Amino acid sequence: MIDEPPVKSLEDWQGLRLVNPEVMDDQVRALELVVEGLGDRVPVLQTVFSPLSMASYLVGRENRKLVREMRANPEVVLPALDRIADVLIEFSRKSVAAGAAGIFYAISGFTTPDAMPAEIYNELVFPTDLRIVQALPAAAWFNVVHLCGSHVNMDVGRRLPVQAVSYSIHNKGNPTLGEARRLTEKAVMGGLEQRKVLAGGAADTIERQVREAIASTGGRGLLLAPGCAVPPRASDVNLLTMMRAAAAA
Repeated sequence: MIDEPPVKSLEDWQGLRLVNPEVMDDQVRALELVVEGLGDRVPVLQTVFSPLSMASYLVGRENRKLVREMRANPEVVLPALDRIADVLIEFSRKSVAAGAAGIFYAISGFTTPDAMPAEIYNELVFPTDLRIVQALPAAAWFNVVHLCGSHVNMDVGRRLPVQAVSYSIHNKGNPTLGEARRLTEKAVMGGLEQRKVLAGGAADTIERQVREAIASTGGRGLLLAPGCAVPPRASDVNLLTMMRAAAAA
């Protein structure tokens, strides 16, 4: 837990550096243990938050302030984001070398009009996203971009060279799974509402959402999943219900 945000001023961006690289290595080792335990049965992805998403934590989740500073002083903030990107590229490469099938590239709340206009994202942020994904080794055969938020810009998912786009159909203004398939021309990951339904919903609600997801896509190019992370309190029974409903559909 961070008591105080480490970045409080523009000057702090200029001095930004990785303090404890061992933390990243610990995460890679944890992934390696998961891969060893699962064998070849299940592709394992390493979650990698985008540089702007990482920067959000450095400023205490004051996203509006972060975006204002980036737009007003790109010559200061963008080089700091590039330094974060360099660390994430190395982390991603080590993860793939440890057995990851690819990365789950999470963009948390910034590909939305509430955060910034799409043209600003395309100009200031997207080049860094693209650099990270393009830097992945050839062994990263399955990569996913996660667009978190409402009214997400699906064009980011279309333009990034990934195999699937993850997002929540239950957030306001987001397209259906079938629409996202057409907009991105990629596989889509999602369909289950995670906070209430997957975490503690009734079996018939889970089964209904599974059927709706399959109907929306025709059962092609679909990876059934929650719209964001699997909630820690989601029971094994509910997860099994989701899998059985998919098998029966």
